[in-house]
Amino acid sequence: FPVTIFYPNVLALNPRSHLSQLTQVLFKGAPELGGVYGYETAIKSMMEVFLNWKQLGVRMAEVAEKGLEPKAFLREASESVANSAEHALLYNVPARALRTMADAAMWSYGKLNTINIATTRVMASRMLDDVAAGNKAAFKAISKMPTSVRRMLIENKGNRAEQQRALEMYLTSVTQYQYRDWE
Repeated sequence: FPVTIFYPNVLALNPRSHLSQLTQVLFKGAPELGGVYGYETAIKSMMEVFLNWKQLGVRMAEVAEKGLEPKAFLREASESVANSAEHALLYNVPARALRTMADAAMWSYGKLNTINIATTRVMASRMLDDVAAGNKAAFKAISKMPTSVRRMLIENKGNRAEQQRALEMYLTSVTQYQYRDWE
């Protein structure tokens, strides 16, 4: 990792990266669902998660319980950020302090990621509700998804939990683009 990654994500705990993390559902997930339907669904899902603080802890616990948190990524990223800082001629900063800063940045990033995934789960649930209600825009959004996702939805007809899981996994993969970029 070059110093350019280290500085904005650790030294400054750059609010830009945190804001980006929180809005991935809107800016990456919504376009995937298409036009007005995608943005309306994303915004409603985000509002449901952000405005219901009493449920936020429960939603975050569900994300952890289902194993949707990328803990291995966060641990590796924290190590990489700390190691890059050590090799970036920052000799006047103790290695332990660098690791602490890297851990703090990745911890906060991880918490925001959990909220992001919770929002994605709400969005998947809303989509299934819309499909059940015969919403043409929801059907159109699903028709544009990869064949493997559509196949899982058809194969699990009548099994809402599995259908929701299929949508969650797909929407999470779309909104979590940064992890793929960092690997």
